[in-house]
Order: sequence, then structure tokens, then C-alpha cells
Amino acid sequence: MAVRKIPVPKDALLSRYIGRGHVDAFETDIGKEAPLQDCIGAFFGSWVFRIERRILAVAMKAPSSSADVASLARGEAKTIAVWHVIDRTENQLLMRVPDTPVRTWLAVSGTRLWFGSALVSETDRLPVTYRASLPFHALYSRLLLAAAMRKLQR
Repeated sequence: MAVRKIPVPKDALLSRYIGRGHVDAFETDIGKEAPLQDCIGAFFGSWVFRIERRILAVAMKAPSSSADVASLARGEAKTIAVWHVIDRTENQLLMRVPDTPVRTWLAVSGTRLWFGSALVSETDRLPVTYRASLPFHALYSRLLLAAAMRKLQR
């Protein structure tokens, strides 16, 4: 199954931001059941996200390693690079980038893997820089989820 855009599920941790800015969600079928720990490791450890982690290490002085990914996946760490855990359940992870409107969500249920984001705005009007980035963000979200799916299928 390819990555496809979906409405944010009502029981998603990300759903608390619906109506408060931009919220999106994507899903794919990984072809087998996998625990959230494996999905976090595949997502943040994918080749796509490793590039983003390198950029963040330089641009934001927020380094992270494969060991940091493993620690987050096991539930031992509450941060990775610029993200901080807001909430975590057996099958969902919700993170934020402090002092920004950025929220990131990852979830798994059965063979379905979900990824979503929110750009939170109390006025429901995002700054033009965020609005301008949305087409790239949608493409990048699909790429991230597809890379995690392939890693989980190995």
C-alpha cells in the first residue's frame, strides 16, 4: 500500500489540535504487525530522518544519534533532536518542538502505520512562512512514512 493522506483519526493524540491551525495525517500498511517501539526506531532511524537529524545538529545545535533513537523507541528518553515527548501510549507518540507551533504524531494499529503533524495556532491563521511550507511538508511527510514502512518491511 502506498502512503495516503487521511483525516486525523478521532482517537489520535493529534486530534486535540483539530481546529487550532493546520493538522494532517498520513497512513500506510506495513504488511505485518509491529510494536510502537519498532515503528519509532524505523521512523527516526530511516535514511530520510537521518538526513534531517544531521541538518538539525548543525542548524539548531541539536545533535542526535542512533543510540538516542533507540532510547526514545524504548521509552527511556523524552527528547530527540529538537522534539520533546508530550504524550505516549502503547501505540501512539505525540511530540512537540518547544517554542514553535510544531507537533509530530506517530501511531500504529495492526498493520497500519500513521504519521501526522500539527502547526498549532490559537487564531487559526498560520504565519505565511508556515503556510508556504505546507506543500513541501505534505511531500516530505509521505517520504518519511514510506521510508519507515520500507525499514519495517525488511
